[in-house]
Amino acid sequence: MNFIRYHVVHARVVILYMIALVPLLMLSHHLGEYPDFHRAAVATKVLIGVWLAVSLWMAYQTSSRILFEDMTFREATVDSLGAVRLYLALLPAVGRFIGLARKRRTAARGRSPAVVVVFLVEAQRDSEQNPGEQSIPGGSHGEEHEMFGCGRGL
Repeated sequence: MNFIRYHVVHARVVILYMIALVPLLMLSHHLGEYPDFHRAAVATKVLIGVWLAVSLWMAYQTSSRILFEDMTFREATVDSLGAVRLYLALLPAVGRFIGLARKRRTAARGRSPAVVVVFLVEAQRDSEQNPGEQSIPGGSHGEEHEMFGCGRGL
């Protein structure tokens, strides 16, 4: 039964991603009518080919996440785009633009390092006091980050 459900979900996601091809096909056809825009028409056709390959891969990734990891379509798409970002970062020509610089900037805007140190110290202390339990330092109250003025929970 999961086999059939997977293929139904996969077909729906493929159709949804292929809907984005309609404007590209129309643009390619329109540009092909004018000899001055031949290069733009070829570039659009190359973009269509790339989109076909990417959309099939994205449909596979998204449908797998929807069915096997019980994600919503939005969560699965965002997670699949994160995987695309990881694969693109490994390419030498593209990786420098997608690399870790953006992650470093968002991490710098996030929690202060002092908060992270306090949580790590508390986790170490809790694990020494209760070796069988795993707990989240600060519990649900979040006194540590309130103390440092971050103003938001972790």
